[in-house]
Amino acid sequence: MRFLLTLLFISIFCTCGRAQGSEGTDFWFTFLEHRDPGNTKVALISARAATSGTITIPGTSFSQPFTVGANSVVQVSLPAGAETLGSEMVTSTAIHVESDGVISLYIHQYFGLRSEASLVLPTSVLGADYYVLAYSGRPGEVNYPSTFAVVASEDNTEVAITNLAAATEGGRAPQTAINVTLNQGEVYQVRAANGTADLTGTRVTTSAPVALFSGASWSGIPNIDCPAFDNLLEINYPISQWGTNYLGVPTLRNDANRYRVIAAENNTSVSLSGATTQTFSLNAGEFRDFEVGSALGIRSDKPVLVGEYLLGSACNGHPDFLGDPSFFLLNELTQTQDTVTVYNSNLQNITENFLNITFRAGDEVGIELDGAPLTVPVALSPDGEYAFARVQVNTGGHTITSSGCGVIVTVYGYGQAESYAYGGGAAFRNINANPIAEGGCLNDTIYFATGLDTLRFRHEWTLEDGTIDTRADFSRLYDQLGTFPVQLIVEDLCLGQLDTNFRELAISLRQALTASPDARVCEGELVALEAFDLAGARYEWSGPNGFMETTQQIALSAASPENTGVYEVIGNVEGCKTLPTEVRILVDPAPIITLAGGRDFCARQGGTSSLDAGEFAEYRWRTGALSNPLTIRSEGNYSVTVTDENGCMASDSAFVDEFCPTRFYVPSAFSPNGDGINDWFGVSAVDFTSVQLQVFNRWGGLVFESTEAALEWNGRVGEELAPSGTYLYKAVVEGVGDDGSARTRVQSGTVVLVR
Repeated sequence: MRFLLTLLFISIFCTCGRAQGSEGTDFWFTFLEHRDPGNTKVALISARAATSGTITIPGTSFSQPFTVGANSVVQVSLPAGAETLGSEMVTSTAIHVESDGVISLYIHQYFGLRSEASLVLPTSVLGADYYVLAYSGRPGEVNYPSTFAVVASEDNTEVAITNLAAATEGGRAPQTAINVTLNQGEVYQVRAANGTADLTGTRVTTSAPVALFSGASWSGIPNIDCPAFDNLLEINYPISQWGTNYLGVPTLRNDANRYRVIAAENNTSVSLSGATTQTFSLNAGEFRDFEVGSALGIRSDKPVLVGEYLLGSACNGHPDFLGDPSFFLLNELTQTQDTVTVYNSNLQNITENFLNITFRAGDEVGIELDGAPLTVPVALSPDGEYAFARVQVNTGGHTITSSGCGVIVTVYGYGQAESYAYGGGAAFRNINANPIAEGGCLNDTIYFATGLDTLRFRHEWTLEDGTIDTRADFSRLYDQLGTFPVQLIVEDLCLGQLDTNFRELAISLRQALTASPDARVCEGELVALEAFDLAGARYEWSGPNGFMETTQQIALSAASPENTGVYEVIGNVEGCKTLPTEVRILVDPAPIITLAGGRDFCARQGGTSSLDAGEFAEYRWRTGALSNPLTIRSEGNYSVTVTDENGCMASDSAFVDEFCPTRFYVPSAFSPNGDGINDWFGVSAVDFTSVQLQVFNRWGGLVFESTEAALEWNGRVGEELAPSGTYLYKAVVEGVGDDGSARTRVQSGTVVLVR
């Protein structure tokens, strides 16, 4: 009797609504860094009904309106600013598409023989918890690495990247945590440090919905030993949309495809059926790859995500050697829709286009492609429960409809050393989260809702008093303390599947929450925040500049004045939230020291210098001095620590040179009589580079010239004593002037020789 009733519901109600699908009116996306600068970036917009809209890059001046006709496509070329470059930096490279009516959005990025495409999901179905599914790149003189990028759809989006699967271009080691705040339209891209690394398995959690794109700049699939490479680009699905039942459908005209299965939880059991039959276990973030040439059934006891990869043309078995690496994500088999609109591209020399259509076995008679029944052969999944058809199609938009339980569609195409592929012709319901509220406070109104449409899904809520409610959403007031069992059975009327959820809904008294006291610290010091007194609670912190955190204890290890403000924390005990508690933090800026003075001086010429640290409450110089300014009497490095009126300290240092300009003296007479007094005539110089002296008789004859061996004149000409009298001299002294520059001085005069 239950079976007949289900069939009746199917025949009457199986419109399998379009909610939570790939169509929408608001989209955010970016392009990953491509192998080739100057690559072409295109947005392809299709619609079932004529509409218009605008595509913008908020971080630039780019803005372009578009109009798309019914069942047609419009192509919008995007500028260089639409591509995110570099690793581990915040960029304003997100693209925003807004339309008046419902559209589907696809992107294509290509250059030369390197091409890839992706579906873009509307903002309404984005999530906040992901594991990255990507692939390794290609090493060489230049690395072309595995990559992912997070695109923020809201301001003050806190992004936490954990379980980092590989070292990064920015120098981060594997397993390093990255925390960054993004505003709407900003992008944070992460690239692996080398081409052989793979970022698959990295966890990305955010405080608001984001789009996550992954791939590689240039990749060989299955590996670099297959000499055919391409860029990879694909949107990722949040964990809430992962499932437990998938069907891998081989791409047409290929001998094999590679599959990758990644788990969301520890101890996930995965079973494969088809050409390969095996069971294995994966922990959270772990993945396993397989290469299969026929349909592959994939079941698990906990949520998993599956990627399917097209092999390079040298390895894929295509009879005309067409195709290249590409990849797409599979949709869980319950994520069917009754109507799917997709687009097949001919950009960058694509010459063959295909669709893979997956559906419930027996539904093929009710499936139409562009208004005509399917005429291609249908094959069954390994368990016979589902079926699939593979169709070669022309370039352009295609609409697939089902009067049965809906379809899932994958789009792909080949060219000479070219390919593209994307999934997404499906629903994007959050299918693995318990929709029952965990609880609330006494006299709270508790809301019960699943977000599923009521045409395809039947709801049966069994409440604590035995009341059964079949509405999709309703509210209920709880005026008694305790735990109240709630059961929800959701029946998929198309697929005839039941999903049962249960929760002990807890109603408790609203508790008081205390937190660490207000604090005043200096810049660079530790700020510790902590909430107290609630056993088993979760905590939600918010604060200045978009600060958000969900831990009980928070340590801001090096506080800055920007951390000044009010921090609010709310405790949550089984759904019963406390009133907010506030902690006020004041971070005083560190003193700013500008050591003034410290000019060069010459101590041996009687000079001094000084250093002035500015106006502060206290000073401590390395010399032991406690006053300011400091008098300098010798060359060296001088450091000071100051304390301001808030008790904040800072240090600075400066090196003061001792600099002495050249000084010299030439005597006016000498008496070379051997008594040891004024026996020599020369230049007395200090801090000089060189000295040259010449002495002439009164007729201009040269009687002495200084050499390295004889710098001063002894009053002889050769072996003879020079007669008493007046002589002329010329002194050339090279050294440094008072301004520190090199200087040569020439001095001439007379000297009297006395016998």
